[in-house]
Amino acid sequence: MRQGLVRGKIYLVIVAGNAGRSTKGTFQNLAQSHGIPCLEIHDREKLGEAVGLGPKAVLGIADQNLAAQILMIGRRLAGHSEDGCTTGVDK
Repeated sequence: MRQGLVRGKIYLVIVAGNAGRSTKGTFQNLAQSHGIPCLEIHDREKLGEAVGLGPKAVLGIADQNLAAQILMIGRRLAGHSEDGCTTGVDK
């Protein structure tokens, strides 16, 4: 996923609310430095469950249209955190 961010193949980063501080910081900073929106939602278990996998700390959305739709919904339901990552209200 890190390479996808750097190569411009990721259009949205989704970070679990309970991801480790280092993981959160790394991916939020990478997203911000490459101009990619970041959405912080739920927890690792719910994030993984949403895509049919086990717990996931971070997801990268590689489909531009899907990323736009997820971001639009996320922004409707959330506020902005101090670090610039949109933070979900339902964590």
